Amino acid sequence: MVRKRNFAHVLEIVDGWPPAYARAAGAPGPLVVLTFRTSAMLADVLREVGPRYFYAPWGTRWGTKVVGIKLDRTVDWREIEALLVQSYRCVATRAQLSRLNARAHRA
Repeated sequence: MVRKRNFAHVLEIVDGWPPAYARAAGAPGPLVVLTFRTSAMLADVLREVGPRYFYAPWGTRWGTKVVGIKLDRTVDWREIEALLVQSYRCVATRAQLSRLNARAHRA
């Protein structure tokens, strides 16, 4: 979380619970999912990538969208890292963004 805003959320769907996540993922479980924030444009692109991504209809009021990915043993953790950094950028303060950018320039 950044202040009181989630930038990512991981949970397990079991027997259709929690129902909002099970409906969004299109599966009653058992399934582990990661939801994260993204721009509207990237959200549209990710939904077209394939069935492992899904749109979370609850969205947000701050110009970002919430997208989920179904996590399994074949997950590409570099891809997850990139998605989480992008999601963090959606809610980070200016000071946090400045530190993140400085760290990226040093790497």
